Amino acid sequence: MRRPNQAPERLGSSAHYKRWKATRSAFLQANLWCKFCESFGVSKRATEVDHIISRALRPDLTFTWSNLQGLCAPCHNSHKQREENQGFSDATASDGWPSDPRHPANRR
Repeated sequence: MRRPNQAPERLGSSAHYKRWKATRSAFLQANLWCKFCESFGVSKRATEVDHIISRALRPDLTFTWSNLQGLCAPCHNSHKQREENQGFSDATASDGWPSDPRHPANRR
């Protein structure tokens, strides 16, 4: 029996993996640059496909391109993981103030 928020694609792991592999490949061909590096004015090749809203929260968005972003491995394995654990980004705007409205410094 399927759990309530488990995506139907998760039922057949082989079919799910094949679909993800094709989605990942197509996405990286269409989105060459790391989104986090771009925000700092750096051009670095994206090698990872990241879910903006995690699959744990929204498994139904697993293959939805608008929920995907290309990241380089260092950004995916550090900045993104820290953001998911903290619940906000540490990125700053040009004035040096945190740009994420969820950052504690921006809470009133």
